[in-house]
Amino acid sequence: MLRLGAAILSPLRPRFDNNDPSQPHGQSARLLTTPVYTSISGQDYEPNEPPEDFARDAKMELMRRATDDLKGASQDAERSQLLADILHIMNTEPDTRDVFREMDGFLVTVNILSSLKPPSTSDIDDLLKNIFSVLAQSIHDHQENRAAFHTLIGDLVLCGTLETLVSTNTTSITHVFGCLLAFAANDFALVHVFVGTEAVDQGDWDSIDAKVVNSIDVHSLVLHNAIGIVTILRLLHLTSPSTTHAVFKHLDRLVYSGHRNQALLNQSGIVGLLFHFLHTPPSFIPQSEMNSITKSLKRLLEMGAPLDESRIIFRSLLKPMDVTAGKAPELNPATLELLRSGMRASSKWPSFIGFGTGGDQRAGIDMPKCQLNGRTFPGSAGFTFLAWIYIENLPTQTSELQLLHAKSTGWPPRTLCSLKILGSGLLSYYTSSMREPTILEPLPQQPTTPTPSTSANFAVLPIGSATAPITSGSTLPTRRWIHITLVHHAPRAPHNVRVFLDGTLYAATTSPYPKTSPPPVSLFLGNDDPHPVAPPATTPSASPLLGSRLSLFGSGSRPRTPDPTPIIPPLIPPSIRLHNAPSNNSSGPVWFLASSHLLLQSLPNELPRLFFTLGPSYAGNLHDCLSKFLTYKASTSLNIGIQNQKPHSSQEGLGSLTKALNEGIDLKESHIAYSINPFAISEDEKGRCLLVTASRGGNGKEVEHGEVIGSTRVIKLTSLHAAAWDFGGAAVLLRLVELASTEQELVDALSVLADGLNASWQSSDDMERMGKYGNFQQYKPESSPKTRDGYTTLMAILRSKVQLVNMDVFHVLLEFLGVDFAAHENTTITNYAAYRIIALDFSFWSLLPPPLQRLHLAHFEMILLTSKFRHFNAKFRFVKFGAVKKLLFALQTTMYRNEMIPEVISALTGIARQSFSTEATIKPIVSFLAANLERQDPDNTSDNDATSLSSPALPFDKSIIQERAEQVLEAFVSILSSDAHMIKFKSALPAPRICLLLLGSKPTAVVAAQILNLVGLMMEKDSSYARKLELVSFWAVLREVLPGAWDPSVHVAAFDVLFGRASTGTTPLLSGTSKVVCAHIFPTILAALDHGLKIMLHGGPEGMPISGGSGLALSPTSAADSYTEVLAEELIELHSSSPSFRSLLQSKPVLSIFIKSARSFTMDVAQSDRTNPRITRISEKITHLALMCALDQSVDPQQKDELMQVMKISHYYPAEASSPSANTPQPVPSLLRRSMTFRQSLRFDSARAVDRSCVKALDRTNTWRQLIISAEQKRLRKAHQDQREYIRSLHRPEEWHEQLHSERGLWPKKQDLPLWRVDETEGPVRIRKKLQPELAAFYPAFDAQTSRTQDPAGAEMDTQSIMQPDAPPWQESYEYESMALDDDSRWVDDPGEDKNRRVRHELEPGDVVEEVRTVTRIVGVDASPGLLIVGRSHIYMMDGLVQDQSGDIIDARDAPKDVLSVPGTMLELDGRQVAQRWSIEQVSALSKRSYLFRDVALEIYFRDSRSILVVFSNKHDRQMLLGRLNAIRIQGLDDMAPGTPTPAKTGQLMALVGQKLPTFLAGDEIGTAQRRWQNREISNYTYLSLINQASGRTPNDLTQYPVFPWVLSDYTSESLDLTTRETFRDLSKPIGALTQAKREAAEVRYLNLEQVEEVPFHYGTHFSSSMIVSHFLIRMSPFSHYFKVLQGGDWDLPDRLFTDIKRAWDSASNDSRGDVRELIPEFYTCPEFLENLSRLDFGVQTSSSQKIDSVELPPWAKKDPLLFIDLHRQALESDYVSENLPAWIDLIWGYKQRSRDAINVFHPLSYEGAIDLDSISDNLQKEATAGIIHNFGQTPKKLFSLPHPPRHMDDRMYLPVGVPFGIPEDYHLLLQSPKPVRGMSDTVFKATVST
Repeated sequence: MLRLGAAILSPLRPRFDNNDPSQPHGQSARLLTTPVYTSISGQDYEPNEPPEDFARDAKMELMRRATDDLKGASQDAERSQLLADILHIMNTEPDTRDVFREMDGFLVTVNILSSLKPPSTSDIDDLLKNIFSVLAQSIHDHQENRAAFHTLIGDLVLCGTLETLVSTNTTSITHVFGCLLAFAANDFALVHVFVGTEAVDQGDWDSIDAKVVNSIDVHSLVLHNAIGIVTILRLLHLTSPSTTHAVFKHLDRLVYSGHRNQALLNQSGIVGLLFHFLHTPPSFIPQSEMNSITKSLKRLLEMGAPLDESRIIFRSLLKPMDVTAGKAPELNPATLELLRSGMRASSKWPSFIGFGTGGDQRAGIDMPKCQLNGRTFPGSAGFTFLAWIYIENLPTQTSELQLLHAKSTGWPPRTLCSLKILGSGLLSYYTSSMREPTILEPLPQQPTTPTPSTSANFAVLPIGSATAPITSGSTLPTRRWIHITLVHHAPRAPHNVRVFLDGTLYAATTSPYPKTSPPPVSLFLGNDDPHPVAPPATTPSASPLLGSRLSLFGSGSRPRTPDPTPIIPPLIPPSIRLHNAPSNNSSGPVWFLASSHLLLQSLPNELPRLFFTLGPSYAGNLHDCLSKFLTYKASTSLNIGIQNQKPHSSQEGLGSLTKALNEGIDLKESHIAYSINPFAISEDEKGRCLLVTASRGGNGKEVEHGEVIGSTRVIKLTSLHAAAWDFGGAAVLLRLVELASTEQELVDALSVLADGLNASWQSSDDMERMGKYGNFQQYKPESSPKTRDGYTTLMAILRSKVQLVNMDVFHVLLEFLGVDFAAHENTTITNYAAYRIIALDFSFWSLLPPPLQRLHLAHFEMILLTSKFRHFNAKFRFVKFGAVKKLLFALQTTMYRNEMIPEVISALTGIARQSFSTEATIKPIVSFLAANLERQDPDNTSDNDATSLSSPALPFDKSIIQERAEQVLEAFVSILSSDAHMIKFKSALPAPRICLLLLGSKPTAVVAAQILNLVGLMMEKDSSYARKLELVSFWAVLREVLPGAWDPSVHVAAFDVLFGRASTGTTPLLSGTSKVVCAHIFPTILAALDHGLKIMLHGGPEGMPISGGSGLALSPTSAADSYTEVLAEELIELHSSSPSFRSLLQSKPVLSIFIKSARSFTMDVAQSDRTNPRITRISEKITHLALMCALDQSVDPQQKDELMQVMKISHYYPAEASSPSANTPQPVPSLLRRSMTFRQSLRFDSARAVDRSCVKALDRTNTWRQLIISAEQKRLRKAHQDQREYIRSLHRPEEWHEQLHSERGLWPKKQDLPLWRVDETEGPVRIRKKLQPELAAFYPAFDAQTSRTQDPAGAEMDTQSIMQPDAPPWQESYEYESMALDDDSRWVDDPGEDKNRRVRHELEPGDVVEEVRTVTRIVGVDASPGLLIVGRSHIYMMDGLVQDQSGDIIDARDAPKDVLSVPGTMLELDGRQVAQRWSIEQVSALSKRSYLFRDVALEIYFRDSRSILVVFSNKHDRQMLLGRLNAIRIQGLDDMAPGTPTPAKTGQLMALVGQKLPTFLAGDEIGTAQRRWQNREISNYTYLSLINQASGRTPNDLTQYPVFPWVLSDYTSESLDLTTRETFRDLSKPIGALTQAKREAAEVRYLNLEQVEEVPFHYGTHFSSSMIVSHFLIRMSPFSHYFKVLQGGDWDLPDRLFTDIKRAWDSASNDSRGDVRELIPEFYTCPEFLENLSRLDFGVQTSSSQKIDSVELPPWAKKDPLLFIDLHRQALESDYVSENLPAWIDLIWGYKQRSRDAINVFHPLSYEGAIDLDSISDNLQKEATAGIIHNFGQTPKKLFSLPHPPRHMDDRMYLPVGVPFGIPEDYHLLLQSPKPVRGMSDTVFKATVST
């Protein structure tokens, strides 16, 4: 703590003493006999000045003297008296507080505190009280003094001083606490509230609670100085537990005493203190107080917290991480629960300006001269007033709350308009054209269409409209945020004044338009000036009301010096008169302002709803696109409101609303009179709060328009959801979900995520943008892999935590999506993107326990049936989701278990019913039914039967799909029972043919019954459908196929169709007087009777089990007997009771069917010896029916004879039957009908002739079905592939959270040293020196068992033999002859084969694949197989995927070896698989490359300074892809905007230097570069880089890495002398021939090989190879990895590693063992490769026993790697090297490349063209040869056949004109320090975003 002594004071001379120059030096004005009084402004007052001014200045002088005397006082009693005098002066004259500040009053008081000495006395206690009384009064409602107090003293200084007093027993801690509490509340009656709490036992703490409750009234307590509360908390370590309990009890009362007090505490820093107590409990706080601390902290967090304190809370969400232990971070459950509570409530409170809480009630924003942008007020276009307010306390009945009060500045001043809130809660409006104010009565409430709520803190109502006024009540609501809009239109229409409350029309009236006033106008937001305006001498005094003010947002106040005789003009309204009258009421209204706008034009009636929907947190200027500021709920509410109000709103109004959402309000900036919000107010150097607008003066500076005065507090809050966005956006919230390890943690984390996204449009937008760049990814290069959006990432996380998903998690997720479990009728899909990804991912929900599955499927009913907004949900949400198709796909997989299928069907029914459209519902369902309803005979299924749904490779039983299809058919028919749905169905598809299609040739009883029900429904709506069905041969087909499916349900459905009883299978069988409606079906009924009779006699063996309705096992014969007997009896009853039915049997064709059937049956019975009682009974019934028909007089005589023959056969022919007068026989009594299930396939009677039209119809229908099945199976395969790829993408590792754990992230990892790796980004001339953090994230492997989804049934069907239809089956014509094959695609949507579907998820939206080739990407020594895809807009590189010989995309692991065959590569199949993408415009150049001397590689350069090297299997593949890519790039030139860089041509060297490419590299590139180098226009380094690039050397391939020379030979001197030749190496000789010994060894080797007739060479090693590169760069990742790969997984022996530059030089130049290594570019550019920054353990050297660490540098480098690179680069650019470099170039790239004389011949396999790998047929030999080339090294391509020309060294005559000294490249540009200049623990800057 800080402690201050007397030395803190400075000898300041008051500015008020104005010494007379004639007086002796130093004589003060206070010693003058005739003092000269000076005002605070420095102006002298003459004796004839007004008495009140003289009295004020006298008090100022008294304050000066008293403060001066206080400095010298030493006795406590004297100090106390002086402080009491100062306090009295401040109370009588508030302006003296400025004198107190300027006289160092704050420092004086603290000095007194620090100088107090023990022992403790009552005088010290009184002195302490007086000190805090003076401090409280001095800063009360005084902005400058408050700023000075916090600057000079602050809580730390005050705390340190008081701690000294208490620790020295100068005073008691309870008295200090009482003074601090009184200081905080500016109420010194609270000084003794802590007295007596020091030594209270814990059991008696209830007495303390009672004392606290009695001492503080939470309704009247007003907090002024929260620093006092903070100081109390900082001193808790000095007090007892009982006093600590009293402190927290008082704090609890304070935080619940009012929102203003809560906000002040929130800003004081108390949140951080309380959280510290809670997170790290100190020993001096009893454990019992933790609940109280938690409660208070949760309450405070409702308003958020300062950003620094929020950062502490968010950082504490994770427990400290131990990176070395390899454990994942863990959540802190207590902090997470605290954050959940605060996050949910913090969205309700924006930043605000508080009014009306001071003692004198002065509160306002004063703008003395407002120019209004040069416009008059009000303007001719009307005006609009907008405000978000929160009324804590309404004004009393004798006071008012002013929202708008405008006055002119001319004389006489006049009120222009005034809008007030009265004590009754009503609005009062007055303008200068009125005689008295108008009370705005609320309009009558009318029924409205509901809209969902956007927040728990303010309701959302429909758009306001004059034609549909809506009100929320009779008075304005309090204690919640409300939005008020006043629109005063020009007087051209009735009701030109309209007030909107929360976007809804609240009141309307007609008022004359007020007279305008020219600028400037004085604005005052708050209280009126209590002083009257002095008129001219000849004019009577004017009322104080009519001063030159414009009052807005004010509270009534008591005048400071009331005018005893005010003159009130008669035109002034009584309410305004009342406002200016003296009042003794000191409480007044308390209210807050979030934002306000005054616009000089009237706005349409539709816009207030938009302003309300934006919410109180919006602080913009209305010019931006407003839709982006809407949260999910607000946007949904606005959309519903727009839809509801379309009938009541004009097109112009809706157009203005749409334009406002997309472009902003159609409002000129000059029409904005003011725009006020807390962020528009800032403090100046004096601590004054000034209002600054966007207006600018003539000097271009912002003009200050006003000052916050009085008891007005500006509260700038940072809500927790805003803090989360600032710390990392949606990634922070997702990371919490990812780290949840228990069910409760998952619930809390998801709640935090949901609340953060619901309350913040920034986080919502960030959640959707994560797949592109996100909050942390905006600076990612173009080549970054395409990442998932936030919601897909959330699903990936949830899939990994399926075992933690419980009922609470389910509720949180569904409530986030819009489901309201408390009130189902309010359920609305608010978050479209999240609902589509989360709620419709059935593969995820099917993994949950059955109860949660049922709830998930049941929520569709809440959305589409129960909700009041079901029409909106269906029309504007579900129609776009494709939910029906997803559920149909789920039914064809094992995704859901069988017991869940009824719920799935129910969900499907509800969705289909509410979103019944052609493409989304009707066609998918019909296609599904057509493909899966047809029964298959397993015994007769042929190889060519494409309808077979069985597949031996699939475990799914196809009969299950058929049963599910039957259930879907039942649901579909039930949907079509609605007239509206039936109409849509008929208009979408040819219904008669659909019935024929779904019926099929072998329908089950369920299918047959449902098709009959469907036919009945269609005929009920339109009787002409019987004829339409006949035209498509439906009745003929039905007669053939229906009998085999006859059972009781079919029986009921058939007779329902016969008699026109529309049914869905539930109508009971009816008899009696029914009238026949559809006679077309009666032949089918008779055919069913005939079929049953045949089955009865010739059925299967007795006892074959067929399940009956009663559960008994019935044989086919017994089942046939049952339904046949029932059918026969039904016919007998109908014949006897229904005349219309008898008329059917009077028809000759119909009766002939019955006669044929009866004759056959009776003959079979007569000839059969298998008779039983049932057959006898049925025979009697058939004979009886024949008798009834024969007795009918209308029957044809010939047929009557045939009937008689039937009866003769059955021995039943009564004699009286021939008598004409015989009575009609009575029917046999009815038999009991039994309900049972009968399934029997139709066996056609071969003897019976089948209708040719029926055969033709069946053939064509079957052909149509094959076509549909084929299309469905293709669609199923694609859907399943999409599903698998989706799940695969969910398990793909992502790096979205790595930035959160970076060095400056929210949760930085605690590790000793950061790990770095070389980035692929290239600088000029392909320099790679950028380091990036080494990501050590764990990437889990894909788990194929995470979903139960199986392959769809029938996914591998044989489609080769499918017959092509000869007509489109859904042709509108009903004549089959009109069908034509050309229109098949009209109705059958064949998805076609898409072999690239697997990679579709990785493509950019809208991109189309143009070319796909399997390649091998070369990265260092790793070779990763993958796909190079060229799209129309992007190019993609996808690792781990290849194309097989058929073109299908498969995993590289599953590919045949020949597909991956790239000789010499070491395939990496276990590494991390990435997918990269670049736009076509980013491709800057293409270079054909060789790999292992095979001309099959391609290097692609991008404008983001990156490149990739890929190897094709052959040159043809490379040429095909190059041709397609160039064609797309050239085609894109026409669409490029002006100024866009033109893509480079293939093969240019311009890719070498990226964006910093010199313009000369064109045409003859090598020759041009050579000439520029000769003329010293480019450096040696640049020239070497260019010829390396031209010869095929690239950093992407370690076998062809750029090669640079050793240029120095001095590695022992203390200083490097670049002027002597001895310092340099001999560049004319190869590195292997620098010494005589090495030359002789090389010559001997050459001669020996020549003698044995081998191809001779000098060196068995090479100057450049992958091992040499990895050897030098072993200390940098990824070269450390490459070195281990080449070494077999471990480091080399320590003595063989690169440890010393001198040792490496000696080995290469002097060692005769074959070391001929040259250098690499990093020796001249990158100092990092010389340091062991990653602290790798290389072992210990044998010779020195020292641990290998960084590279040992030459003495002249002074152990500084940067200095070494600097000097080494200087050596490369030196004159000696420039002069001799051509000789070295001749050895590497020139005519001496294979020179024996130059001793420069290497192994023959190292030269290009020595061998053709493609010509070797033996795979083993090919691999061995490729391995030799790969490991040995490759000599660069020969570029020069003649000696290389020298560089011009003497003069500058060869330089271009105007270039006197050449253009050598500055080597400092290529250097980079590996160490930061300084450490930064926080953000460098914070960008301000306008909201």
